[in-house]
Amino acid sequence: MSRGARVALNSVWLFASEGLRRAIAFVVIFLVGRSLAVDDFGRFRLAQSFFVIALVAATFGLTPLITKRIAAGERDESRFLGNVYGLKILLALIVLGIATLLASLMGYDRPTFLAIVVMALAIPAESLASTHFALYDGRQAMQLNGIVDFARGLVLLALIAAAVFLHWGLIGILAAYVAHYAFGAILAHALSSARVVRFGFRFEWSEWKAILQQALPFVAIGIVWVVTFRIDMVLLSLMRNETAVGYYGAAYSIFEILLVLPNVLTRALFPALAGSSSEGGDGELMRKAVRVFALVALPVGVGIALTATSAVTLVFGEKYAPGGRALAVMGGPLALWFCTMGFSWALTARNQIRYVLRANLVALGVRVVANLILIPRYDYLGAAIAAVISESAYFAVIIGPVHREVLRIDRSLVHPGTIAATVLMAGCVMGLGNRPLWIVVPAGMVVFAAVGWASGALREPFIVSAWSGLRARMARS
Repeated sequence: MSRGARVALNSVWLFASEGLRRAIAFVVIFLVGRSLAVDDFGRFRLAQSFFVIALVAATFGLTPLITKRIAAGERDESRFLGNVYGLKILLALIVLGIATLLASLMGYDRPTFLAIVVMALAIPAESLASTHFALYDGRQAMQLNGIVDFARGLVLLALIAAAVFLHWGLIGILAAYVAHYAFGAILAHALSSARVVRFGFRFEWSEWKAILQQALPFVAIGIVWVVTFRIDMVLLSLMRNETAVGYYGAAYSIFEILLVLPNVLTRALFPALAGSSSEGGDGELMRKAVRVFALVALPVGVGIALTATSAVTLVFGEKYAPGGRALAVMGGPLALWFCTMGFSWALTARNQIRYVLRANLVALGVRVVANLILIPRYDYLGAAIAAVISESAYFAVIIGPVHREVLRIDRSLVHPGTIAATVLMAGCVMGLGNRPLWIVVPAGMVVFAAVGWASGALREPFIVSAWSGLRARMARS
């Protein structure tokens, strides 16, 4: 199977699993958002932000390291993964204690503090589960990710439904999240033992030391990246209040669903880039990927910018309507996030990780400064603007190294038909005015597909080839 077909197949598996998981997540966030007051929803989103930041510290950059080493053909997988397992449980317990201490020192009220602590209890389970997800990515067995994600998504839905209908409140909802992460870790371990490779906890200091040294660049990037994406919630809670976090959190919840698109495509791309970089074929693969990025990101970004308020009120209700403006600001330039994620993985595959770290540090600095300036003036909308400014700074820093090391950046990276189709789709959406989303969205999709096909954007040879290879592989399966 060609690399393009392999990436396409892995993308389909990931899109299928993420699609199912996000469909469940949509129902979950619908239940949570509508059952909680805006300030409690702000506490919910703040607790999740603390959890994500702490999780990156607990995994210590080991997730991409596992994928890279497994994809490159790790000699003794069982020993390596066992030592990662042992190392992760120690790090998770340390980070859990630190997160609890920080939450107490930041002066939050009791409900906010309890929310952060309860959510932090999920750190060990999700840290261990990420080991298996990285293993599946390295083996390019993305269907196993799908099995775990779908199963634990169903468990989460059941638990959240119980918490909502039994009126367990914010703490009950967060406890449901903790339980579903624990279930996912157990299932992933059982699945790995049955289908991939058996391993358990190993405690070999010499191996731990070597692993930590290799993981240092990844953890530096991971911590900077995730703090960049989550610091706005923390700053909003400190500079404004939980209600502002609630409005912004509603917009960000939908924005995170949009970010699944670049995350899935670039995640499926990374093993192929890592395998082809030594042969010099990653530049052409990346060029084709960017053409696909534009084909997906431009219409989705423009569409969400034009329908943001309707999307927020559909999911969360009228009480969250002010968050629509923040979603429009962040969702519009979705192509920016596609490029920064894809280019970062391409440089990582080329062992040029210093450029990625530099871009992340610049983006973090810009985001903090922009939030400090904009939040006092524009509240939660200022946080959304800061997010776009920060990602633009990341792109500006990373584009030069990508141009030198990976592929030539020019106008040929975007098919003219993609732009034409997006413009006409936007005209269609705007022409429909305030009609319901179930009318506006399908109409926009039809216009984009028709113009994209007629202009050739949807008929490029590598897209047709990857689709043909994918269909043949799926037929054999």
